[in-house]
Amino acid sequence: MALQDVILLFILNFVGSMIAGAVNGLLIVRIDTDAFVLFDEKPDLLWKIPMIALCIFAGEAALIYFWQRYRILLAERPDSE
Repeated sequence: MALQDVILLFILNFVGSMIAGAVNGLLIVRIDTDAFVLFDEKPDLLWKIPMIALCIFAGEAALIYFWQRYRILLAERPDSE
């Protein structure tokens, strides 16, 4: 597999990791002697965050599927030489 193939397939994993890291950093924030709990303040995020993760997963699965189909079609294509 070429480097550009690995990078293409890695992009959505990287984006998902960045989103997970950002949310994890915001879950509980200490403010003086109190704590800010993200899901207490924004309960709608309890379904939005998993939906974002599911969309990223579906996008990655689709990307891998289409990439495999592209490789098969590329292998079946007669050489133009």
